Amino acid sequence: MLSRFFNSMIYLGAGTIGFAVGLSFCTFVVDGGQRAIMFDAISGKGVSQKVLGEGIHFRIPKLYEPIIFNIRMTPHIIDTKTPARDLQLISISVRILERPDPRYLTKIYLDLRQNYADRVLPNITHETIKAVVARYNPDQLITQREKVSLEIKQGLVSKAKEYNIILDDVAIVHIEFSKEYRDAIEAKQVSQQMAERAKFIVMKSEEEKKLSVIRAEAESESARIYNDSIQNFGRAHLELKRLEAAKEIIENLSKSKNVTYLPSSSQDANKMNMLYKL
Repeated sequence: MLSRFFNSMIYLGAGTIGFAVGLSFCTFVVDGGQRAIMFDAISGKGVSQKVLGEGIHFRIPKLYEPIIFNIRMTPHIIDTKTPARDLQLISISVRILERPDPRYLTKIYLDLRQNYADRVLPNITHETIKAVVARYNPDQLITQREKVSLEIKQGLVSKAKEYNIILDDVAIVHIEFSKEYRDAIEAKQVSQQMAERAKFIVMKSEEEKKLSVIRAEAESESARIYNDSIQNFGRAHLELKRLEAAKEIIENLSKSKNVTYLPSSSQDANKMNMLYKL
């Protein structure tokens, strides 16, 4: 009895393992963000039109196999060199977020296979960028960058739609001009700075001339007022200035340690002699 029980368990285990292995070979899983179409060799229809969503699905190895597509947004950076309207060579890098249209996965696979993006996006991107950039000068590509980016996006979205590809976003990430153009811009900026400097020097010279004229007029007016005051009020003003100067000299000398004041004779008590100590 015990031997029969163990044999039954062995058979059951082997059957379970065989079923699990068979099930794994006959099923597949479509994860989130994916879709699948089936290659049907049994009926001879080739690739089926039906699109399978997320979940577990049936298959027959070699005869009924899944073709899985990623329908999440996928980023691509595409670089292009193209001449602007004035024939200056411009390097532009564009970032594209794309995904296949789930309704047309069968057509995408039949026309382009699963690497559809690498087959289509570089060609239509180069073509669209060349057509848009050729309408602008290099400086306009900077000042009107949003407009240029929008035109490139509209052109790419329209062309990608022909291949059943959805573009969720298109943006210019980098613009670089040729070395000759950068050198010309730098030389232009230097010349503008030199012109502004020369303009500043001329304005400064004119202001200094005006200031000299105003200063001369002020000195002339001051001399006239001074002469009028002497004629009208005598030399009292000069005496006041002399006394103020003498007071200032005495204050400065009083602070010196090498000067000593000695009184003069009584006949002139208002005068003092100075003795310098060496």
